Amino acid sequence: LSKFVGSGADRPGLAARSPISNAVIRQMTDAVGDRNPIYTDEAFARGTIHKGIVAPPLWLFSWMMPGLQPEAEEAQLEDGTTYFHLAPSGQRRTVVERRTIRDELNEVLEAHGYASPAVTNMAYTYIRYLRPGETPRFSSWIIDEISGPKMTKLGEGFFASMSMNVFVGDETVATIRQRYLRSKPVARDARKTANVSTSDSVPAPPPAD
Repeated sequence: LSKFVGSGADRPGLAARSPISNAVIRQMTDAVGDRNPIYTDEAFARGTIHKGIVAPPLWLFSWMMPGLQPEAEEAQLEDGTTYFHLAPSGQRRTVVERRTIRDELNEVLEAHGYASPAVTNMAYTYIRYLRPGETPRFSSWIIDEISGPKMTKLGEGFFASMSMNVFVGDETVATIRQRYLRSKPVARDARKTANVSTSDSVPAPPPAD
């Protein structure tokens, strides 16, 4: 596993699907009930140190979400109507799928039985706010550290710490760090059937009045 430490910086990153917009910012703040006017009120925001509307830092990671995209193939009904299938909810867009160093690390761990994933924490460092019209770009994951094997409540596993830088143009605007665990599934104790009542041992209910 040591060969993975420090790797990933040379992998292609991912740009946001579209530039940050006031409309999307408003949808985000509506979703969580955030009424801070620096996110939605242009006149108010111009009078602050921001000198204009800024995007909520809370949503930094969401700008890299690829969203859904119709499948490439089309089909026709008997009447000649052309239709397409929409990817199921939560499925990533295949056109932007890129293997990262994390994918390769997970394959190695899974091959040795460490197949259960669990994210333990994420940390964000914000250098500045993002603004409408900017298109953030995310680097590929970089493996910073791997430790283990360690025994946890989830079983024996390895902890991997990764980082990702966020850019606008050539400017670094934020860093995302994630630590996750890949463990061997813990076998559940077999239930003792001797203590489990069966239908034969359950007393019959009393007759109805």
